[in-house]
Amino acid sequence: MSARPDLTRAEAEERAALLGAPAYEVTLDLTGDDGRFRSDTLVHFTARPGASTFIEATTAELHEIVLNGRALDVASVSDGCRIRLDDLAAENELLVVSTRSTPTRAKGCTASSTPSTKRRTCTPSSPSPRRTASTRCSTSPT
Repeated sequence: MSARPDLTRAEAEERAALLGAPAYEVTLDLTGDDGRFRSDTLVHFTARPGASTFIEATTAELHEIVLNGRALDVASVSDGCRIRLDDLAAENELLVVSTRSTPTRAKGCTASSTPSTKRRTCTPSSPSPRRTASTRCSTSPT
């Protein structure tokens, strides 16, 4: 995986002009014992038809990427930090299925475990006022 690039001001301005109305639905399976967990992220957003952009997705492993019902080749659209999204529609749906590493503390989430039950919890911090997010944490395999 390459080093995570910083989002430049020019990239942020370009994306702001292209994209709108993001809504996220994140389903996590925190039952793994190896410090990793499955994440299914569904993103709905609007865009200028035909535009191209990217979404940041720093994961341990990407399993599946589906844009508007079309499976994308993970190796050709992801550099380990960003997923390239081409030929966007006016209304878009993106599914990203991945394995992520469990941080003990990360921006937006504090993960902890109970040794007696081997149960992990993820406590999200306050969501950004610019995003609509729905997070479900599962303690059983999907």
